[in-house]
Amino acid sequence: RAQYIDTGKIHWIVLNASDDPSEAFTPVFAIARWAQQQGRYWDILDTLFQVAHRPPSFQADLVARGGVLERAGVEACLRDRAVRAAVDADFADYLRLKLRGTPGFVVSKTARDGSRTGAIIAGAQTLEYFQRVFDELLKTP
Repeated sequence: RAQYIDTGKIHWIVLNASDDPSEAFTPVFAIARWAQQQGRYWDILDTLFQVAHRPPSFQADLVARGGVLERAGVEACLRDRAVRAAVDADFADYLRLKLRGTPGFVVSKTARDGSRTGAIIAGAQTLEYFQRVFDELLKTP
């Protein structure tokens, strides 16, 4: 992140969605989106992956127990229509981009002429894989 994203060389967009549209209503996606809005996404990401396969009725409680996000905030985000709309938009983008696997990553670079060159990365990958993709992307004019 420090070498590529924080420097502005690569734009990284994380879509909080999966290949199963019925999962759009599980709390983990709303919590992920809300955590992004709070600037706490990277702090909570490991916890989200740990609870993602638990029953939806337990997800919010398990996240709140982790201590990164306050319980009241987690509960509020699950009632927030704007968060729900953002989750719906993530799922729509996921389908539009024809991503496969969770997580899905869209990385891009802005060319001198303002156009974007990008790559889609499906599923969890190694750091070395991301570095190869980023380095290849940076080679394009």
